[in-house]
Amino acid sequence: MSGLRQAGLLLLVIAVVVAAGCHSGTGHDSQEAAAAAPAAVGTAQEPVQSLGDMNEDGVASVTDAIAILRIVVGFDPYTPRADADNSGAAGVADAILVLRAVVGLGAWPIAPPDIFDNQIASTAPDAEVGEVDLPDGSQVNAALTHVILNISGNATSLDGWDLQQYLAQTGSTIAAWEPGLRQIVVETPDVQTTEDYLEDLPTLAAVDLAMPNIDARPTQASVFDPDPATFAGDYWMDQIRAREAWKVAVDTRGEVNSDVILGVVDTGIDVTNHFSVDQVETVGAALLGDGTDEVGHGTNVAGLMVAPGNDTIGACGIAWGNRIKVVDWWEQTAGAQFSFDIAQGIRVAIDAGAAVVNVSAGANTYSYDGAGNVTGILPHDACIILQQRFRMNMTPAVRYAMDQGALVVFAAGNDGEVVKDDDVLLPAGAPAGWADVWASNAMIVAATTSVGIEANYSREGAVVDIAAPGTLVGTAGAGVQGGGVYQATGTSFAAPIVAGIAGLVWSFDPSLTPQGVKDLIVASGGQSRTDIGGGIANALRALPAGGGTIIISWLPRSMTGAAAG
Repeated sequence: MSGLRQAGLLLLVIAVVVAAGCHSGTGHDSQEAAAAAPAAVGTAQEPVQSLGDMNEDGVASVTDAIAILRIVVGFDPYTPRADADNSGAAGVADAILVLRAVVGLGAWPIAPPDIFDNQIASTAPDAEVGEVDLPDGSQVNAALTHVILNISGNATSLDGWDLQQYLAQTGSTIAAWEPGLRQIVVETPDVQTTEDYLEDLPTLAAVDLAMPNIDARPTQASVFDPDPATFAGDYWMDQIRAREAWKVAVDTRGEVNSDVILGVVDTGIDVTNHFSVDQVETVGAALLGDGTDEVGHGTNVAGLMVAPGNDTIGACGIAWGNRIKVVDWWEQTAGAQFSFDIAQGIRVAIDAGAAVVNVSAGANTYSYDGAGNVTGILPHDACIILQQRFRMNMTPAVRYAMDQGALVVFAAGNDGEVVKDDDVLLPAGAPAGWADVWASNAMIVAATTSVGIEANYSREGAVVDIAAPGTLVGTAGAGVQGGGVYQATGTSFAAPIVAGIAGLVWSFDPSLTPQGVKDLIVASGGQSRTDIGGGIANALRALPAGGGTIIISWLPRSMTGAAAG
């Protein structure tokens, strides 16, 4: 059948439906007259966004139906406005829906779906990392061909179509979707770098904010196998009064009775030598890493959070009665690792049930030689800008934590030799309200030494909420490290102690809010110390008055020798 004959038959469909509308006593003329009526004083007349509204005038009309049918028979190119029934294609049924609205038998407007409908989360591909000049004049280490777009909360499929048309025009593609955080990663064309793309990006209805994908690293200074004869890595338990807190929180033996699940976004976990079988679950393997800890960092971090204390090895986590969800964001590959992966990991851990999520990672503030070897720390201003931009990349994940009632704990960073004035959380121009979600649902943790003073490697400043031991702390070792108890140094290992305290506190009083848990931990440190930015966490003081009892089946060996008071 020729295109003209198809068009004739389809136009006959229009005539029949319109005639049916006329017999029903409702006509297009009356609708157009109503639409033409003047707006009330003080209100603006703006066309409503609707599927089927081909001429974008805000009114259902025969003209719109004809435009849809022209697409059906191949006279005009497809546009998602023609897909009135949201089936994924233009058809006669779409024209009929519009005509029913014309004659008053159907709804109008026909609301387009959200831009993320029918999209699933995907991971961003590898990218080369390098120096990126931002439109505000600052410079960061980031993916050279990635841009993160934060999508408006009310962006529809039509806005998404406009965005994809722009991407097609510039030779760009959507490399990754993250519906939970309302973000996409755009891969820029080879001829255009991230800095050019950010500079040239026009105002688009779908996009709230565009950001570089910051190069990220675990915040570890060193890890080594200690001499058992001189091992003193459990000092941290006394510095935060863990043993005394355990005696208050745990006074009855029985089955585990804590529904508070912790989460860790790190390099994976090795459960071979530590942890109970039913305590640990790796999640997000289909999206990120498979959970194999190739470097040991994730095992070290998780050990300080939840390692059981009743084994023969000796490691013990502060919240050793809690379960943990592990997300592996770090893969030992030739490609760089980026902040988008961490943000996705936070969302995955929360979706798996984690109420407290630890992130012992931050912007990569190290300098390198031509062979890729670390040569030192970048200059002060570069470190400040990089970490602010890293926190910008984390904010959608922290906002997700706020929406889900979770708390995210971050390591402050190990460039403290050059940064002792980390006083501004986010860079200038950050969207309104972004700092507020950090105030209620995130904590930044600095590190102290075995004698309770600030560690020289730890960042300090007003953004720090609390400090905890992070120097030569004893923790669970991974198989690649020998599997025993290791001593680790870095803000990477101060943060999980605080995350573990949060788990202990929340288990003690499950009625607390994330803000309530944070406030108790911050208050436990006493008056803020000007040399750190916050006090030193105290697990005993953090336990809320009038809390309950955490019922567990055994006590950790480390409880022996606790002081009274």
